[in-house]
Amino acid sequence: ANTFRGMYIRQIALIQEFGGQLELLHRRRYDRGTSPYAPT
Repeated sequence: ANTFRGMYIRQIALIQEFGGQLELLHRRRYDRGTSPYAPT
């Protein structure tokens, strides 16, 4: 059970890190004002 818990915690850490990177990318994109859904 302890090893499984370690793997679980590691997965959560990776997911949180990836989510943080995605959030930064979205913030950069919206800060520029170039939304992919904006009419050209």
